[in-house]
Amino acid sequence: RANPLVILLVFMEQTQATPPDFDAYYQMWVDRMANGHNALSRAMHYGYTHNPEFAMSPDQAKRATNALVATRLNLSPEGTYVLADLGCGVGGTIPDMLQTFPNSHICAVNIHMPQLRLLRDFPCFPAERVSALNADFTRLPFRDNALDGAYAIDSSCYAPNKSVFYAEAMRCISPGNNLVVFDVFNKRLPENSLERTALARSLNGWAVPNWHPARLEGFFYSYRFTEVTEY
Repeated sequence: RANPLVILLVFMEQTQATPPDFDAYYQMWVDRMANGHNALSRAMHYGYTHNPEFAMSPDQAKRATNALVATRLNLSPEGTYVLADLGCGVGGTIPDMLQTFPNSHICAVNIHMPQLRLLRDFPCFPAERVSALNADFTRLPFRDNALDGAYAIDSSCYAPNKSVFYAEAMRCISPGNNLVVFDVFNKRLPENSLERTALARSLNGWAVPNWHPARLEGFFYSYRFTEVTEY
């Protein structure tokens, strides 16, 4: 069959390290979001701007990320789709996606149940249009070709084995549709011990096991993605 397109968004120079315990880190985010952190966007991800000289608030920048990802799904707003938010956090991206694709249903996938509970407790949670799934995005509860698109915003970095994440996402997305990844990628490997130490500390700070690999095309093509576009 044809294979989905991978869209790769936002690139930074990083390396690998062993993360601290995930549960305490995830719970920290639950506590922050419950206490009003990013109250407008409800986002746990980085913001985006195409013009660094244009001033944006953190919430505006995070919602700009949502808009960029929605655009790269390359779907008609009039269509009816089943989409997956892979590593949804507390669902901050979902309201913008539902506004962009008003006839669609979103599967919000998160391995951390307290974050999903907080998502469902937010006011006006659209239960008829969102399925909150407590699942591992490397073992998704979808049949083959079940999704019309999927996105992972600053979340797929938490997959210990990136190849498993991409292969599983590819399995679930229907032919010709897109997987959009907004995340941190290696642009190059560290060149000395100072760089290795500094970048390992940044990984530990985010509780990330490793970043996505530096040599992108060979990695993705080996898992039978037929087109890879970097932005």
